[in-house]
Amino acid sequence: MYPINFCSMASTCIHDGRGVCASSPDGCSRRSFLDQCDMYEYNCDYGTEYMTKVTNPCTTGQPDFLC
Repeated sequence: MYPINFCSMASTCIHDGRGVCASSPDGCSRRSFLDQCDMYEYNCDYGTEYMTKVTNPCTTGQPDFLC
């Protein structure tokens, strides 16, 4: 299985303005993004691997599970 190329995804993504809540692979960190394209750009720029978990902004600031 190949790693996800977030830079490639960011360059072809079309912003739709639908906010997403994303988690780090270990579930210990969550962030809100303006939309999925914004998440791809962040992952590309900072070498992170946030993935969409919920299709609305993170409101609680709580991790998905205890770390």
